[in-house]
Amino acid sequence: MRFANHQAAVRVAEWFGRILLVGVVALWWGGHVGPQLFSLAFPSLLSPDHLLRQLDPELDEGFANAASAATLLIVALLAAANAFASWRRKAGRFALVGWFLLAALVAVIAVSEMSDTHNDAQADVLREVFGVEGRPADWARITLVSPLLAAFALAMWLFARRGLGASAARVPIVLGAGAWMLSVAYDATQHILLTGQDHVLGSIIEEMLEICGALLIGLGAAMALRADAAPRMRPRAQFGRLRAQLVGSFVAVVVLGTLAVVFTYRVLLIDVGAVPDLEALELRLFAQETVTQELRMPADPIGRIDLRLAQRDPGGGTGTAAVRITSPDLPDRTLAVGSVEFPSGVRTQWRSIDLLPPLTVREGRPLRVTVIADIDSDSELWVGVAKSNWYADGGFWINGEPAAPHQDLEFVAYGTAEPTRNKLRAVWESFTSDWRWPATLARMVVGLTLITFFPVVLVTAVCRPAGRRDEGVRT
Repeated sequence: MRFANHQAAVRVAEWFGRILLVGVVALWWGGHVGPQLFSLAFPSLLSPDHLLRQLDPELDEGFANAASAATLLIVALLAAANAFASWRRKAGRFALVGWFLLAALVAVIAVSEMSDTHNDAQADVLREVFGVEGRPADWARITLVSPLLAAFALAMWLFARRGLGASAARVPIVLGAGAWMLSVAYDATQHILLTGQDHVLGSIIEEMLEICGALLIGLGAAMALRADAAPRMRPRAQFGRLRAQLVGSFVAVVVLGTLAVVFTYRVLLIDVGAVPDLEALELRLFAQETVTQELRMPADPIGRIDLRLAQRDPGGGTGTAAVRITSPDLPDRTLAVGSVEFPSGVRTQWRSIDLLPPLTVREGRPLRVTVIADIDSDSELWVGVAKSNWYADGGFWINGEPAAPHQDLEFVAYGTAEPTRNKLRAVWESFTSDWRWPATLARMVVGLTLITFFPVVLVTAVCRPAGRRDEGVRT
């Protein structure tokens, strides 16, 4: 009777673990990754301001950080339980030390996730060791992280080979360790390549790789605790059965990515950004005040303009920034208009404004882009300005008065979303104009494939009947 009760308790715990793991995957994909990708593709339908902030892992002390820390603590406990079981079974020093080090590492990551001190600690180390901070610290960060990743990879290889052997738990743990190393690599290289949407996608991929790595390691640790979870299996048989899932994930990403490029991607036409950040300024406007930038029309139509904006309202209400595009020779004729509404906040953020109609005047024609503060009388609109002198022959006015020289409105202009021949030509020219574009594309394809593949592996492993979960080729 006692044995039957124990078996029933084990089954209940196992089913509870399955439901919990699938729920975490659904929460991250349905609550964070899916909405973020949809907002990137269709910002007019789902503004970034309308996303659930509590599910954003970039938000300190938010629900996402708490859920991630709780997941990591559970994984640390499972690894610690395996270390104790390895000691009881006298499984060998590689198994004992491997599980112990894995438990300690996961526990440290969980604590840093709860306190969110890892970014500050990394910045302090870079400042003390290399004497750099900000953007110049990007290559120093890679120099610092590379030997740590190499040491972690070596330790996990020894643990998988000598400690886990041919156990069925070897597959998810190796995949989880790989996901963690890629997550650190994405974080270390996020500023080396292109910015903008690549930075947003890179952040999504990094966080998803981190949580998927934790779940895969936790799954492997749970499988290792089971008495029947260590059949002898050939390594090729273990990884070979995942080939179809990996290929399916890659095909899905390529197909959806191609459709996104054709129907939603906008070619970057003009980028007047403040690089480095020390060149960035913030201009304060009150109700109905304006700032105007003169520029030349690019070769392709302009469908969207991104501005760095913030609206500060004592009552916490929303404000509107309007854009009006005219020509110096016909100042009373409006060529295109657009506006964006967003809540009050302290920090300036990039806001997307769709132009109606898209601007299609001839190339080289002088234009004036006017930003209007459509806000309450007691509110303020802060607009990003760059000390780049991008348009040396173009004027820059604040409320109709010439501003200080060597300043430009900080903005990014994109093409239209329609799949025209000019757009496809511009996409190809942009892709071949800079080595960072192919590198960014490869980085995104690999990352999106993996954050699709890893959840499929998790859900498949959890939903597979218990009798088939440990099938393999026994030796």
